[in-house]
Amino acid sequence: MKAKNLLFLVLLGMVLAAGCTSKPQTYTGIVTTTMCGTKHFPGMTPAECVRRCVKDGSQYALVVGDKLYKLDGNTAGLDEYAAGKVSVFGTAKGDIIHVSSVSAPKE
Repeated sequence: MKAKNLLFLVLLGMVLAAGCTSKPQTYTGIVTTTMCGTKHFPGMTPAECVRRCVKDGSQYALVVGDKLYKLDGNTAGLDEYAAGKVSVFGTAKGDIIHVSSVSAPKE
């Protein structure tokens, strides 16, 4: 009986672990920061605000619909798209996307 319980727990763990891993995909949204979200400081354009927040240490983020994803990994090209629409290819885990590449969205 103990062997069956152990086997069940191992299989359950494998199933749960598989469900926590997502496949790389493309996320299209607006480039922002974890500080700004969808609101920016008055007196600045949204792009200026995003660049300023990044300069001050905030992390790039992507607004996709109602969800805000933190971006890590290959974020070097995001300055060009500050406060603009972009397609990010990467793997999401929770509210973080590990970025593989960034490009202009296909219209």
